[in-house]
This record gives sequence, C-alpha cells and structure tokens, in this order.
Amino acid sequence: MSKEPTERRFPRYTIVLPVLYTRDASRSAVPEVGWTSNVSEGGACLELAERFDPSTILNLSLRTHEADIEVKAEIVWAAEPSTTDAGILHGVAFNLLEPDQRQALRHLIRTEGQGRNAGVRMPVELTVLYWRVKDSDPPRQGRTGDISRAGMLLCLPEAFPAGTELEVMLQTSQGPLMAQGTIVWVKKEEDRTPGGLIRHGFRFTNIGWSSELALGQLLAGRL
Repeated sequence: MSKEPTERRFPRYTIVLPVLYTRDASRSAVPEVGWTSNVSEGGACLELAERFDPSTILNLSLRTHEADIEVKAEIVWAAEPSTTDAGILHGVAFNLLEPDQRQALRHLIRTEGQGRNAGVRMPVELTVLYWRVKDSDPPRQGRTGDISRAGMLLCLPEAFPAGTELEVMLQTSQGPLMAQGTIVWVKKEEDRTPGGLIRHGFRFTNIGWSSELALGQLLAGRL
C-alpha cells in the first residue's frame, strides 16, 4: 500500500457524507456509491467498494443536503482490501475546483467540520418498522426525521429509555434495509406533544458494509 503523505497543506475534518463516483474515462458509467471519512479543501479520505490504483482519476459528487459538490480527484494512496466486511480506504487529492464548487466545499467545512458527530445528518422522512432485539412482538411503525451513516432520528408512537436495543427496517426503493442499534436519547416527557410521535436519537451498532452502501444509495438518491 502507498503511504499517506505525512504533511498536508489543508487540515482535514471528520465529515462523513455519501459520495458518488465514476472513473474519469467512463463518463457514461452508472455512478457507484461510497462514503467520505474526512474532507479538506484539498482532498478527502474515501471508503469505496473497490480498490483503485494511485494516479487513477475519479469524478466525484459529494452529496450534501444543501448542494452537490462536483470535483475531479486523483487517487494518491489506496489501502489493501480488508478481510472484514468493510470498504477500502483511499486518499484523494482534488484537482482544480471551480469557484462555486470551492465555495460550496468551504461552506460544508465551515458548517459541519467542527461538529462532534462524524455523520452529517440528512433530512429524510421514511417509514420505519421497529422491534426490540430478541422480542417476539410484531413490528410497529414509526418515521425517520433525519439519517446519517452513524444513526438517525426516530419518531415513534412509544417512548423507549436510553440504552434500549432495537432492530429497524427502512422501506427503500431497493428493498428493505435492516440494522440494529441503540436508543441514545429520548425527548423529555414535558416537551412532548400529546398524542404525537416521540423523538428518539438512534445509533447504529450492527450494520454491514452492504447495508452501509445501500444507505449511501438511499441518501444520495433522495438529495
């Protein structure tokens, strides 16, 4: 594996977004989806489903809830494929950015780069089925409020305390997307709307790489 440069001109920020990509020579190809691990004004670390050799040029589209950032990037280094269920890390350097794209990138870094949560949340409302882990009760239905790679906002008809483990199933155009996770917070009782859905913070704890790719496709396709 090529080593990542030890010196960088631009600081990196932990910003996790879905990214669509094609090889530069394959302009008619259907874009594949991956994830960013961090982003700077000069490049990014990407997690992709396939390994590209250094010097490969990719067409990238960083998918945010405000604007798509379109840029060409050169692969600088690539990790070896993992033996576990995970994507392959790549370091990329952005080629010359158009002024509007650089402005959009700077805005993304300014608004998301200082956040503690690695996953940028996208406002997506979908039907979700949920049930307690190892529970034989039938699934119940709720809604999502926003989604990131790390978790999502769940709006449910009942309140669960922090630490409750749930399995969830999102209904997508590509079929059901399954994941396990834990409730990390629930809206205080005094702040709830009587008869309304109750907001919960939900963090994924068990979601495979194939499901993460499906989640990326879901978010990229709905922006």
